[in-house]
Amino acid sequence: MPHRPEPAAPAPDFAEQDHPPESDRADRDRAPEATHETGPLVEADPGPPPPMELAARVTANLAAASGVRRLILEPLVHWSFRAGQVAELVAEPGTEGYFAIASAPIELPRLSFLIKAGGSASEPLMALAQGRALTIRGPYGRGFDIPSVPRSPLVFIAAGTAIAAARSGLLHALGDVEVVPPGSLALVVGVRHEADLCFADELLALARRGVVIRVAVSRPEAPLTAPHLRHGRVHDHLADLVTPATLAFLAGSDAFEDDVEAALGTLGVGHAQIQRNYRPDHRSNPA
Repeated sequence: MPHRPEPAAPAPDFAEQDHPPESDRADRDRAPEATHETGPLVEADPGPPPPMELAARVTANLAAASGVRRLILEPLVHWSFRAGQVAELVAEPGTEGYFAIASAPIELPRLSFLIKAGGSASEPLMALAQGRALTIRGPYGRGFDIPSVPRSPLVFIAAGTAIAAARSGLLHALGDVEVVPPGSLALVVGVRHEADLCFADELLALARRGVVIRVAVSRPEAPLTAPHLRHGRVHDHLADLVTPATLAFLAGSDAFEDDVEAALGTLGVGHAQIQRNYRPDHRSNPA
């Protein structure tokens, strides 16, 4: 398929993935310098792959959480992306929507997306049955620059369905390591209710591999009994997970990322140690 240039289009409705359009954050979201004391973040980084348009088919449409479906797709041609990037999904003409890629590059050719009810593109996607075809455009955005050989602890922090981008990055960082060194890899997720948590069973499996898992439930409807469930907000459960050397990867709304970055700063994590979930460049200045 020929490469498809990124369109200069009005910003789409992105509420379904908790990733609203934003102003240009190029300076604020610049990746840390390769000369940082933690060492090179990537080796011979070729940059993100160019966007393209391709056909895919649905291999599964699963319940993921309250009001959220997990759509698993198989592209019909070769496609590549970086952890933390997004793609545009088109179930029907005129129903395009941008969604964070929830799968890691190592899971290709399978692709995974979280589809939250209520967005303009959500209903047609949530109704897709196994075997149905749809169009994928992308990938868009720079993605996360994750160390190929981490020399510092990594923590992925997300809110709601933005766990999609965090999952992609965490699984990419984890690779084929069966058990990670204590304190080297963590995931902190914020949800309103326990029923809003996506990938609940998978998070337990990751915990058994040594990944520190914390889920901050801001409005619990019942006592929280599992050890990884905590009452409150994400910011309340970071202090013992991070050091000034920690590399942090954030995914969520602008307000969420602003608050978390400020909280990390008070804990000694510098701006150069923090990466925010990159948005597609052509959505920086919505019409």
